[in-house]
Amino acid sequence: MMKITSIWDIFLHHRNISLSEKFFLKRTKGIDFKTVCERNIDNSEDDVLDLENMNDSPLAFLDQQVILKILPVEKPYEGLTGFPNGYFSADLSPFENYALSKHLFEKYNFELFGIGASFLGFIKNEKLEENKVTELIADLAKLYNTTESEFDKLAEIIKDKNHLFLRYTE
Repeated sequence: MMKITSIWDIFLHHRNISLSEKFFLKRTKGIDFKTVCERNIDNSEDDVLDLENMNDSPLAFLDQQVILKILPVEKPYEGLTGFPNGYFSADLSPFENYALSKHLFEKYNFELFGIGASFLGFIKNEKLEENKVTELIADLAKLYNTTESEFDKLAEIIKDKNHLFLRYTE
């Protein structure tokens, strides 16, 4: 925790946040949803089952200890600017997660609310309309390098939910 002793400390603290955010955003240039899909994250039968289970009963997958980091951002996907640490090379990078989160927000109004060791958590105020569920499944098939029919059960699960959990690891 930063000890603030003067208005100058507050200014410097906010300036550092601003500089790190600018650095992060600079690294996201040229990365969009199409670029993220080109990573070809493979999806095994177990991975599909994990997505189904996580989206059906997310509380069953929470760790005993949950750590919160609250960041002042304008858009939900900008929260990723506070987590620029590296990942394994086969996983989506923080910058690719940013592009994915931005896409889900702009196209489906899903707001990023959590980042776990393997999953990103999204929430929205209302359920998806049926045509948007179909579009989302098409996007997920592109993201995970598989067919839309692979996600038939997931479509049934998420159509009645206002949350979405997606794996960003290999």
